[in-house]
Amino acid sequence: MAEKEFTLTYEFQNVGELGDRQNLDSPKEEHFGMEWKMSIDHRDGHLKVFLNTDVTENQEIHFDCTTKIFSKNKERTHSESDTRVFTKYGCWMHCTKIDWKTLNDEYLNDGKLEVEVHVKIRKNVLFPREPLRSFGEDTKQFSDITLKVADRRFYVSKLYLSSQSPYFATLFLGQFRESEKSEIELKDVNPQDLQYFLEFLYAEGGICEYTVQGILAIADMYDTPVAIKKCEEFLIDKSKLSLKHKLELAGKYRLEELKKVCLDKIESKEDIPENAEETKKNPKIESLKEPEDRINHVESVDELISLLPIPPVESCRTSESIENSETDDFYQAFECWSNEKEVLDLKMETIECENEELKLERSEFIEKIDGLKAEVKISRQEKAEAVRKLKQMESENKELKSRLKISNQKIVDGVKGAKELKCEIEKMKIE
Repeated sequence: MAEKEFTLTYEFQNVGELGDRQNLDSPKEEHFGMEWKMSIDHRDGHLKVFLNTDVTENQEIHFDCTTKIFSKNKERTHSESDTRVFTKYGCWMHCTKIDWKTLNDEYLNDGKLEVEVHVKIRKNVLFPREPLRSFGEDTKQFSDITLKVADRRFYVSKLYLSSQSPYFATLFLGQFRESEKSEIELKDVNPQDLQYFLEFLYAEGGICEYTVQGILAIADMYDTPVAIKKCEEFLIDKSKLSLKHKLELAGKYRLEELKKVCLDKIESKEDIPENAEETKKNPKIESLKEPEDRINHVESVDELISLLPIPPVESCRTSESIENSETDDFYQAFECWSNEKEVLDLKMETIECENEELKLERSEFIEKIDGLKAEVKISRQEKAEAVRKLKQMESENKELKSRLKISNQKIVDGVKGAKELKCEIEKMKIE
């Protein structure tokens, strides 16, 4: 794996005023999909430098770091290098320390201190967590369909998956050939992601920083609204992914609420994904872009005209400073733009009509799914009633066996008594 490197540099203010066990933090910076920051801490007669990033419970980051503290006018440098490992239980890493008196005498410049940490990531290890539920051979007897992904098989229920996903409802209960098969192969699916996806459907849990993107990808692929909504809520409320990364996911999977939250929080150009559709026509985003970049994000002729450095149409008609030839060229260009706008408007109307039709079809499909859910509920109730009757029959059968045993014993005793009576009669005859 290629090495990943970056450098954090920050000038801390009012460092000399730090009391014992007080600290200052640098702003967070995103590097390779994670947020990093430095912290300085006055403790036990020293100034200590720490590095921080948030790792998940299934992650380890192995890295080299070189920490530098610069003196006044950078004439001297306090430097220390080491190899460290970030784990869930060690998100703050000590990098170096310097004597507090030496710091004040030789390094502080009017209370300011420049600190630099260079990080070289050697290895980023993600450990799959323990499965919450098995879909292997031990559950085969309870399933009626097998999903084959690569070299793994998942034993699941057609009705249950159909109640969660219109895609599976069509696949399993529709008129396709697959509805008659006992095993279906799924293409372009990561088996571990499918495991996490099924765990969520069956238990409505298991979404974490490590699983959310895999679950979201499969939920989008197989049209599973509940899973998509839960993933969006996790990304809004709990995820520590960067704003840029979240906004990319919002655009890719059409997560409108997440997009709105991210756009409200954006404060710099670094948070804006490149060529992201979701940032277009947003006033806050436009204000962060350089003027020369805005023309690359226009969507209509009107918007393009508004960015051109030309006066309004009426002023062009009356201005005596513009030559007739130039005016004619302008109106000819404007007419072309107007024609293009009419074509675009017509296409937009067509798209809106198609969108309404799709919404209607989706509404009808949801009604069918609700009907299937009701059937599944009734089926479960019938199964529970059948189990109750079976237990009652088993109890009655047990009682009948007991009575039959007693009856058999009485017959045996009767036969024995008859034999004894017969012997006495024979003796009486002889006498």
